[in-house]
Amino acid sequence: MLVTDGETLIGYAQLRVVHNLLEEDTVELVTMVVAPGDRRKGIGRRLIAAAEPWALQSEGASRAAAPTQPQ
Repeated sequence: MLVTDGETLIGYAQLRVVHNLLEEDTVELVTMVVAPGDRRKGIGRRLIAAAEPWALQSEGASRAAAPTQPQ
């Protein structure tokens, strides 16, 4: 998933599908980056809002996961 301002990339989210024989397929958020000058503008929120339905519908996963880490 990409967010651009014209031809300038200002944010992206990388997703992956994890197939597991013992659990349902899961889409994981691997990386999400927003350019420093474009933070606090809701871009990350828009990336997540776009990623979740894509993951659950087009990839057939039944759940989505996003790891967290303290800053």
